[in-house]
This record gives sequence, C-alpha cells and structure tokens, in this order.
Amino acid sequence: MQITGKLMVFKNEYNGKTFYNTSIGSKQQDGTYENMSLNLQLPRDTHLHNKSSINVHKGFLSFYTKHDGTKVPKLIVMEFTQVNNDYNTNQQIQNRQQNQNKQNQPKPPTDDFSDLPF
Repeated sequence: MQITGKLMVFKNEYNGKTFYNTSIGSKQQDGTYENMSLNLQLPRDTHLHNKSSINVHKGFLSFYTKHDGTKVPKLIVMEFTQVNNDYNTNQQIQNRQQNQNKQNQPKPPTDDFSDLPF
C-alpha cells in the first residue's frame, strides 16, 4: 500500500537519539476524538524541527516487534519534501519582532566621556 500526502511531524529526543512521529485521529459518534501516534521512519540524515509539515511522495506502512512481542505499526517515508508551515513562520516572525524590540530600546546613559574631543 503506497502512502502519500501531507503530514505534521513531531520530533522527540530520547537518550541522544531523535525519533519522529505523526498522529491520526477519528471522530466518534458522541463527538469526541480518538487519537493514535504513529512512528515514522525517515531517510538517513533527515533533520526536521518539531511540528514540521512534510509532503510524502513515497511511503508505506510496516511494523516492528517490541521486546514483549507486541507488533507496532510504523510509517516508512522513502521520499518527501518539507512544506513551509505556519508554525515555523510564526516562530520566525516572533523572533524577528523580539530582536527589533531589543534594538529599539533606548540605551542606558554611560559615564564614559573619553570619546569627547575636549
């Protein structure tokens, strides 16, 4: 089964290793939602930020077996492109505004008059 489409990727770090996952959800008849986290296996040397959006071009479902014998599904992503997402853009805008605010603040007066010509 080929899997394609847009995903939000969540980044987790544990014991010096980086893990990625996504989530899927289903709305119940009573209006509540049921969610499930799904592990992602991305190509080697992939570095994404938390809450990055990607567009999967080539992927498929597989599973791995835990130590207790439980089988856990995972999504293997072979090819993808990163989508410019609102989360990263908003973070960049906030950082830029904070830097501008720092630059626009008046500097405190100094008692150093050594640069005066007299």
